[in-house]
Amino acid sequence: MMEIVQLPATTVAVIPVSCGFEELSVLVPPVFQKLSAPDYLSGLKKNPLELICITKDIQEGIFNEGVGFLLNDSATLPVDMELWTIPAGRFVKYRHEGLDTPASFHKIFVWMKQHQLEFTPDHNDHPHFEIYDLTSHQADYFVFDIYVRILEVTG
Repeated sequence: MMEIVQLPATTVAVIPVSCGFEELSVLVPPVFQKLSAPDYLSGLKKNPLELICITKDIQEGIFNEGVGFLLNDSATLPVDMELWTIPAGRFVKYRHEGLDTPASFHKIFVWMKQHQLEFTPDHNDHPHFEIYDLTSHQADYFVFDIYVRILEVTG
């Protein structure tokens, strides 16, 4: 089910990953494993069972993504992490289930077009992010919420 949600600006601590689309499925899972280890920065995590993956931008086929978590406070981060901010705004939220993530994004973009909602076509400025509930994760089946930022058209 698609829904429109209003979100405040949110700061997240991420480990950046830059690669082509085909490499995402190889490079991102080890970062998820590292961050979901019980002893990895447990004092900073807002919810240790929830991780976030943000696409910051896509430049010439290279995805600049960050994998991390929402922050509890401003504690010192390890050198491999950066602070990124998800800007405030309206987002389309969709619960993805299964393995075909591109199909879920296609559904979102079709729905947005049907409802005259625009998104940043070049995927810059944090166009979308995903929140993973690690309690529902299975090796061959994924459940997570996708948020696609609605481009606010003025004038």
